[in-house]
Amino acid sequence: GFDFASVLVKTREGRPIKIESNPLAKDLGKTSARTQASVLSLYDNDKIKQPKLDGKDETFDKVDSFVLKGLAEAQAGGKRIVVLSHSFPSPTFKKLFGDFKAKYPTAELVTYDALPHSAALDAAQEVFGQRALPVYDLSKTQLVVSFQADFLGEFNGGSLETSYAIARKPGPDMMRHIQLESNMTLTGANADTRIRLKPSAVNKVLVEVYNGLNGGSVSKEAGEIVKELQAKGSNAV
Repeated sequence: GFDFASVLVKTREGRPIKIESNPLAKDLGKTSARTQASVLSLYDNDKIKQPKLDGKDETFDKVDSFVLKGLAEAQAGGKRIVVLSHSFPSPTFKKLFGDFKAKYPTAELVTYDALPHSAALDAAQEVFGQRALPVYDLSKTQLVVSFQADFLGEFNGGSLETSYAIARKPGPDMMRHIQLESNMTLTGANADTRIRLKPSAVNKVLVEVYNGLNGGSVSKEAGEIVKELQAKGSNAV
C-alpha cells in the first residue's frame, strides 16, 4: 500500500501480536498507524481459511501438487511463467523470487497496484537516473515549499517526520515551511504558511515558481515563493 518500513515483530507462542519500528534501520524503520495496525489482518475471521481449486475448498497439498505440475509442464515446454502480485519493496521477497526464477528461468514478476507510484518512479528516473522512490533528509533544510505533498502523512511509502522535527527546532536556522494544498493534511497543519488553493491552481503556481526560478515572469503569489527559494539557495527544498 502506501507504507514502507523496516519492522520488528513481537510474537507470543508463534503468534505475531505487536509491530514496532526497527531502530537499526534509522529513518527507514519508522512505522505509521497503518503499519502497526496491519497485524490485525492476521486475525480477521472473514479471511479465507483454506485454498480453493476450481472454485471449491481444497487442501494445501492438493493445490501445491496442481501448481507444481503446471510449473513443470510450463518449464518443459519453454512457456512463460508469470507471478502476478502487488508491489513488494521487501528484500526478502526479492530474494525469494530470485530463488524461484533460478529454478524456473522463464518466470517473470508482474506487479499491479490499485494505487500505483508510477508517476513518482518515472520522475525519479528522469531526475536521479534511478527508478526508485527517494527518501529525503530534511534535517539541515532551512526552507521547504510543498505542493500537495503530505510528507508528514503518506508520501512515497514513508513519511519524513524525523528529519523534519530536527529541522524545526527553534533557533536562528529553524526551517520555514510553506504548504500549498487543497485539502487539510497533517503536513499542512504544521506549516508556517498554508496556502489553500484548488488543485488546478496549485499546479499553476508550481509552474509559475519553476518559470520564476528560470528567469520567467510570475504572479505576485509565486513571486514571493521564488524570492524565498532564491534567498535560501541549496538550503531550500
